[in-house]
This record gives sequence, C-alpha cells and structure tokens, in this order.
Amino acid sequence: MTIRIERMASPVTVVNSYPSTKTPTEVPNGAIVIFTAPEAYEAGTLKVWRDQLTLQPGVDFAETSPSAGTYTLTSAPETGEKVWHDYIRA
Repeated sequence: MTIRIERMASPVTVVNSYPSTKTPTEVPNGAIVIFTAPEAYEAGTLKVWRDQLTLQPGVDFAETSPSAGTYTLTSAPETGEKVWHDYIRA
C-alpha cells in the first residue's frame, strides 16, 4: 500500500521502523544549514520540507550523516521558516 501526502498539516510520529516526521533540533535563524534528527535514520529514506515545500535530495539538501541523524540544506532557512523531516529510523 502506498500513501502519498501532498501537503502536511502537522508533523506526525510513528514508532519502530516506520516513518517519523519531526522538527529538527536546530531552530532556523538565517545562518544554520546543518540540521539534526533526534535519532539515526536509514540512508536514502530522508525527506525534508521547508515551509510546506518538499525539498529535493541532492538539490536542496544532502544526507550528511544518517548514523548521526544530520543533513545539510543548500541554503539557510530564515527565522520563522518551518523545517521538518521524515525518515525511517535506523
């Protein structure tokens, strides 16, 4: 079964190895580009949103270290912008 989410109303958390949508530890401030998930994620499963827009892997962000839960955006989100991520926990 495939579920496609076009627009997320609010973050959702699913336990175990299922997707976990959360906000990063860091708060956007116009300078920060490296963000951290609260736990490690499986490489290739990370999805990132910025103010309701889906970011493209390899274009808008890179998985910096899945084992450390970090990823890097190509441009820093401004103060007040919302960033959240979805991934499968490692």
